[in-house]
Amino acid sequence: MNTLSTQKLISKIKKTNAILIDARPIAAYNGWKLEGEERGEHLPVVKGIPLQ
Repeated sequence: MNTLSTQKLISKIKKTNAILIDARPIAAYNGWKLEGEERGEHLPVVKGIPLQ
């Protein structure tokens, strides 16, 4: 599996005008720890479109 740092991901999204969609519940997108995550929130370049 390939990994990508947060900063490189943000840079690639900005350079290519790509859209990254976060389909997690809105509570997770907003940063609430729902399942013991180390950190919550979303990247500033991510659009939230929850499936629930």
